[in-house]
Parts: sequence; C-alpha cells; structure tokens
Amino acid sequence: MRIKLLTAAMCLVSSVFSAAPAFSDWKAATGKVDVMNMYDHTSTVLVALDTQPTGPVAPGCLISSFAIDGALPADRRQQLISLLVSAKLADRAVTIAWDDLGSCVPYFSSQYARIVRITLD
Repeated sequence: MRIKLLTAAMCLVSSVFSAAPAFSDWKAATGKVDVMNMYDHTSTVLVALDTQPTGPVAPGCLISSFAIDGALPADRRQQLISLLVSAKLADRAVTIAWDDLGSCVPYFSSQYARIVRITLD
C-alpha cells in the first residue's frame, strides 16, 4: 500500500513540474531619460532612454520605447513617473527592466515592452 501511495505521489509531483510554464527573464537597460510621451487620452506613458537597447523582447513587442502600463493603479504610475522625472532633472541614469516573454503594452497600433522595475543609479 505504501509503495502505491509513494508511486502516486511521485507521479503527481512529476506531472505538476512537467506542466509548469517557462519562466520569463527580466532584461535591463541603463541610460538617462531621453523622452517621455504622455497623452490626455491614455494612461500609458512611453519612455525612451538615451541608450535605448534593441532587445531581447517578446515577439511583436517594440523596444524603441518602454511603457508604463496604463492599467496600473494611478498611484503606482505616478511613483514611476516621479522617479523618471526626478532622474531627468538631476541628469542621473536609471535602469529600466522589462520582461522578455510577453509583457507588452498596447499603444495605438503598436505594443511596447512593459516596465517592470525602475532603479535610480
């Protein structure tokens, strides 16, 4: 009986791990804030660095700018915007991280890499 229970438990554990999705990897770029685009008809904010990277990024997702997702609560968006504006005014670099496996933010007819973390350098 114990062997059957142990075998069943091992099968269950192995099936859970084999069905687990692939984990994404955060990528990061460091540079000074070059451009921030904000429009009154959307809560999404686009940010470009003076050393904008070329990838890697999820398929169909652009990296010519990064996006602060308009779906974030307003207070979280404001924290990110404030950090970027402060860095711009102080002429300091930031490190922006994005998820390379599909966290894209739709913006008009394009999609941009979603910012997952900002670090003031």
